[in-house]
Amino acid sequence: MPSGRPPNGPQRRLVVRLRQRGLTFQAIADRLGVSRQAAHSIFQDAIGRRPKLHSKSASICCSRCRKTIPRRGPNLYRENSVFCLRCLEMFPAMFGQRLRSLRVAAGMTRRKLARIAGLSGTCIEQAEQNLHELRQTTLAKLVAVFGNRLLISLQGNTNGCARRRR
Repeated sequence: MPSGRPPNGPQRRLVVRLRQRGLTFQAIADRLGVSRQAAHSIFQDAIGRRPKLHSKSASICCSRCRKTIPRRGPNLYRENSVFCLRCLEMFPAMFGQRLRSLRVAAGMTRRKLARIAGLSGTCIEQAEQNLHELRQTTLAKLVAVFGNRLLISLQGNTNGCARRRR
C-alpha cells in the first residue's frame, strides 16, 4: 500500500475540469489557494503523466549514436545533448557539450563538479550552455578535474564557447 497522504479525488477532478475550460495553472491555483506549481502537479497526477524523477530504469542516450550511457548519479536523468565518450573522441563538439558529456560520464552533478573544481554551480551551468568566454583560471580548474580530454575541443577555437549577443 502506498505511504503518504491519500489523493484528493474531488480536487483532481476540479483541476482537470478547469484546465479543460482553458484556465491557466495560475488561475486554477488562485481558485484553489495553492501555488501554480502545486496546481500543475495536481493536474499531472490526475492525468497520470507525473514523471518519475529517480527511476532506476531511466537511461541517458548518446545524442549522436543513441548508445545508452550508464547512469552513475542520482540526478542525471534529465541530461540532454550528451555524447558517449567514443563519439566525443570521434566528432568535434562545442566546449559546453564536451564538458557536460565528461561530467555525466564521471557520474557528477553540476553541483558536485562545482564543489570539486572550486567554482559556482552557475559558472558550470553557463559553461555547459556556452554562454560566455571562460577565464583562464576557470578553464584551468576544469582541466584539473577532467585532464586533456576537455582541451581537445579547444583546438581551432580559442575561446571554446560562443559569445552571447547583446
